[in-house]
Amino acid sequence: MYKKHVFVVALAAALLSPVVQATSLIINEQPITSVTPITRDGATLVPARIVSDSLGATLFWDGDEESLTINKEETTIKLKIGSLQANIDGKYIALPTPPMIYNETTMIPLRFVSEAFGVPCEFDETTNTVFINSTQTHSTIEKSVQNVIDLDNAKLQVCYLTGIDFWKLEYEGIAEGDGHILGDPIENYYVYSGGKNLVYMHMVDGRAYDVSDVVSEYQFSSKLISYEDILGGISVNMAAEILEQRLGADDYTYEGIRIGGNYINEADRNYYIFTAPNNLASYYVDTKSGKTYYAAGMNWGVIENFLYREDL
Repeated sequence: MYKKHVFVVALAAALLSPVVQATSLIINEQPITSVTPITRDGATLVPARIVSDSLGATLFWDGDEESLTINKEETTIKLKIGSLQANIDGKYIALPTPPMIYNETTMIPLRFVSEAFGVPCEFDETTNTVFINSTQTHSTIEKSVQNVIDLDNAKLQVCYLTGIDFWKLEYEGIAEGDGHILGDPIENYYVYSGGKNLVYMHMVDGRAYDVSDVVSEYQFSSKLISYEDILGGISVNMAAEILEQRLGADDYTYEGIRIGGNYINEADRNYYIFTAPNNLASYYVDTKSGKTYYAAGMNWGVIENFLYREDL
């Protein structure tokens, strides 16, 4: 559980001025010369109407709420001016930068909306040109048939990581529901029984987790863990849930968003900031990967829970 707290950092971030750059926009092989894209927080924003018309989508603007709804086939995207959260088919997802009204025109993040509809968005740094082509589509699902670990190898992987005897492991199926494990949708996991608790193994990257209390990752031996960005990013709600998964339930308070970081020296990343009662530390959750940090004074570090085979 967490409380949302209006914070000066969030307001300041939302009021940052955009940068107008000499960026060219080519949609369906046709140069768009009627508008000049703007750049904010590293994202390219273009007029909402240009995006919806080019992608063959319908657009509805709610002036009272300052929100817009874009619909194409079975996908519906809802955006709100100044909000870092988008709603895609009922699920809240983080935006790289909020929609805004610029020169009386509603501007929205081009890549986010385009790829949410399964349309690739490419940027050519040499010519400073953005390309989208609505005739070319790709799946917005993270996993693909070629990348999914087959069940035989998955069972071996779980056996290797957990130390559970191979003959004891039982495949229970693919996890179901609307939940997530550290930001990654639950349906991306195979479920195995045979140990003290159920084991959830990611069907693409092969990581295995115990989710009985806090979320702990099984490791055969200590090693450096890499983090991949999660498709669609991490919402504020999801970030609070990740903190509960890593640290246990608490009354986490959302304090705003940090663009880049002081404690976390990665200028190209953004972080949700949380605090908790009776705790001097602040918590930072990467808006794209869910990687989580704590910071207290001059001390800071990554929050991770591991189970090693010798611990089992």
